[in-house]
Amino acid sequence: MTTLYLDTETFSRADLKNVGAYKYARDPSTRVLLVTVASDDGPARVVDDYEDLWEMMVTADEIVAHNAPFDRWILEHVLGLSVDITRWRCTMTQAYTVGLNGSLEGVGAALGLDPGEAKLSEGKKLIRLFCMPQRSGAIYDQETHPEEWERFVEYAIRDVEAMREIHRRLPSVNYRDSELALWHLDQVINDRGLPVDVDLARAAADLCVEEGARLNDELAELTGGAIDSHARRDRMIEWMKSRGVRVDGYTKAAVSEALNGDLPPDVRRALEIRQEAGRSSTAKFQKFLDIEVGGRAYGTTQFCGAQRTGRWAGRLVQPQNFPRPTIKDTDTAAESIKTGMVHYLYDQPMAIAASCVRSVIAAPPGKKLIAGDYSNIEGRKLAWLAGAEWKLEAFREYDAGTGADLYKLSYAKSFKVDVATVTDDQRFIGKVQELALGYQGAAGAFESMAANFGVSLPQHVIEETVKAWRGANVEIVTWWYELEEAAKRALKHPGRTFKARTVAFRKEGDWLWCQLPSGRLLPYFKPELREGSIVYQGNLLGRWADIDTFGGKLAENICQASSRDVMAHNMPIVERAGYPIVTTVHDEIVCETPDTPKYSPGVLELAMGNVPPWCADLPLAVTAWQGKRYRK
Repeated sequence: MTTLYLDTETFSRADLKNVGAYKYARDPSTRVLLVTVASDDGPARVVDDYEDLWEMMVTADEIVAHNAPFDRWILEHVLGLSVDITRWRCTMTQAYTVGLNGSLEGVGAALGLDPGEAKLSEGKKLIRLFCMPQRSGAIYDQETHPEEWERFVEYAIRDVEAMREIHRRLPSVNYRDSELALWHLDQVINDRGLPVDVDLARAAADLCVEEGARLNDELAELTGGAIDSHARRDRMIEWMKSRGVRVDGYTKAAVSEALNGDLPPDVRRALEIRQEAGRSSTAKFQKFLDIEVGGRAYGTTQFCGAQRTGRWAGRLVQPQNFPRPTIKDTDTAAESIKTGMVHYLYDQPMAIAASCVRSVIAAPPGKKLIAGDYSNIEGRKLAWLAGAEWKLEAFREYDAGTGADLYKLSYAKSFKVDVATVTDDQRFIGKVQELALGYQGAAGAFESMAANFGVSLPQHVIEETVKAWRGANVEIVTWWYELEEAAKRALKHPGRTFKARTVAFRKEGDWLWCQLPSGRLLPYFKPELREGSIVYQGNLLGRWADIDTFGGKLAENICQASSRDVMAHNMPIVERAGYPIVTTVHDEIVCETPDTPKYSPGVLELAMGNVPPWCADLPLAVTAWQGKRYRK
């Protein structure tokens, strides 16, 4: 097998971070500076003849790049060189599949290939020198800076050599066979792009700018000119102090909490302005405009971007993080924004705009969106993985239309009462139980979840409720401790396998692997037992750090990963059924089809509802809908 390792260095006036790789590759100013390659064990070198490059690409069995979509789009749109997607491999994705971060430097450092701060710093300086215009507008190249150009070439060659070594050192256990085919499908999905209603995005972006300016003017008048912008945190806090009000902070949560108290009218209105004008979600309208090409947004999903669990993550506009609408009829609201009527129909235009972020994803004429969501798949998976048969049977009966509401049943089982007597308030307790306690959450987790719904309960009631839920879910509680014990035994005895019901742990080299029911491996990098606790290395809130874990957290990782595997199993089936996928959002698949009766939510439900053979007795339910605009 012939492997071609490849990396491109480019110049463009476009801002890559702002517009995304696809639009960057299509920008008229983008040009290729260097293409560096290495074939198998051969020396890394810069290719000067693009016909020679084309010959290497079409004869290679696989082409390896780091962040391969970027190089693939550059070669295709700038140089006109394109080969079948199935030949491509990506070391960034390969790193994600084994729990490492995505940067070439970060992966290299984790594997002991760290080139040192000096070389990294020099590389970044050379990129700033040659790959983008200077602040003065000057453009530099090998003619203006010959010595620096030589070092730039050396830097590019070193990157390919590092990438080749990373490709060889990284385990490929989660990046071959069906998983590799799934990544290739992911590339097809990213190449299709999300359909974007550009007119709505532009109207909503303009609305947010105008409304933000109006709110700031109101704030300035309200405060006698002391504050001219809701973003003036320190000034706002000082002004509120002068009005006899002290707040704990200026975050969204702190403002919401303050608004629940007794406040002078002017302070209340000032905080309402902060709440209204500070909606970060409205910036997504401009992001859609920044990245769209011909009414579509490309490259918005990252395969295994959630790393350990293997779930997809969002990129650029990140549909996974869209706010939930506060209104039901988002279609009417979206049209009111487009037609300039929103001020006449709604009291808070910024809040309405935030509710319509999803609506920007909209099918073009002649097409429609059909989306299907797995109903409470984590709750079902947790019960299945732990062997909680009563709960599985409850799901089956509910799906058949003969069973009780699960939240009512949770309360009834916990407190040993007849489910028919459970009130709405008690059902709420059951709901919080199910959402907060399944992954070894205790009183704090229950309290936080209840607070998310605006409910506060006495501490003794919370503790009693947690105890009652655990008593009713003995199988799940037992599984937490079985998982932790199996993982610890695997760390103490490398090379041996220890089971915990449906999963198994094994320590090999730098990884603790948890084999999922699907056969895929859940990775924990450089794990160790530290004072009796399991500690591994991973991405924690955007930085590489030591992470503690325990039985409940292992259960959460396994449950999310196994739920992902169900969706991943069915994505190729959905494609073969003629429903082209344009994105996935958590446990939801979104398709874009012709707007004809031939394509229906019912067919998508059938395609998504195939139960994989490795969990044949799992009760699985899918709810699908269709429409012109994406919604939740």
